[in-house]
Amino acid sequence: MITETTDSTTEQDRTFSTMQREIAVAAREQGGEADDNFRLRYAVRRAEEANMPEGLIERARRQGVGEVAGPTYEEVIFEGYGPDGIAVLVEAITDDVRRTSHELEELFEAHGGNIGDDGCVEWQFERRGVVRVDTRHVDDEDQFMLEVIEMGGDELRGPILRDRDDGRVPTYRIFCDSTDVRQLDRAMERAGYPVHTASTMFEPTQRVELSPEQARRFLSFFEKITDHEDVQGAYANWSVA
Repeated sequence: MITETTDSTTEQDRTFSTMQREIAVAAREQGGEADDNFRLRYAVRRAEEANMPEGLIERARRQGVGEVAGPTYEEVIFEGYGPDGIAVLVEAITDDVRRTSHELEELFEAHGGNIGDDGCVEWQFERRGVVRVDTRHVDDEDQFMLEVIEMGGDELRGPILRDRDDGRVPTYRIFCDSTDVRQLDRAMERAGYPVHTASTMFEPTQRVELSPEQARRFLSFFEKITDHEDVQGAYANWSVA
């Protein structure tokens, strides 16, 4: 029982640390007012949904704008190949690039992969904007799709289930050019569609099919990468055959 509590606490601390970094960087880049900073607004929202204490959220925001002392974070992208040669992109926020690079390199190598030079796999991915909207606010999917196109979206996917404290909520994902995500976020809100999150992501332009056994092996590796507290996002070009 003690071990379970300790493990749970450690996982929660790691999650909060990851979120604090995102909040701090968002505030540093675009200011500490959430109303004027969509990246900060959704970083705070994700933290609140994870039950992160308000004091930690506020400290991270103030750290970002220089009101309190704290580490200097840097955003870094690592590229490499995981098990079975699957291309992997990792987005991280760290206060020590060499340490993070060394730790991720060890994870890659322990699973038969390796971290490569800048650009070695990024050409296999496209950065896209994505806005998530609760399907309960959409009465007519066809009409919604027309509105999405008018607002600058270029693809609608879903619905998919998203974990919320009050249950599993189905959401649509609306994709757009990565430079248009703020505009789409504002347009959705103006049209009366409450947005859960708005961000950018990497999507593979082609995928490698894995057998079920290969997929299990890759997921074991990928979970360890995404569990690293410096990692904000990870992407891979695989699918299950």
